[in-house]
Amino acid sequence: MVSRFRIMRLYCHIQLREIAEAANISPQRLNQIETMYWGFKPKDPERLIRAMETVIAQRKQEIKKIEDICRNERETVFNCIEGGEGL
Repeated sequence: MVSRFRIMRLYCHIQLREIAEAANISPQRLNQIETMYWGFKPKDPERLIRAMETVIAQRKQEIKKIEDICRNERETVFNCIEGGEGL
């Protein structure tokens, strides 16, 4: 048995460490909460929900940036970029 939180996270391909980092808890503790290990439940569920919302908002920004490039800078999509970091 696992929590709905975990199912939502996995469905959206969000890494455990991303949520744990945003919530400022260890990935191990988050895993215990998600899998209800020994009946673990979060002391502050709102904190974990906010952490997920933070990660989702970051993803939306990243997707929007890529969408804008595809829409407005199509001719640059296959250009070489120094270091592979910049969009």
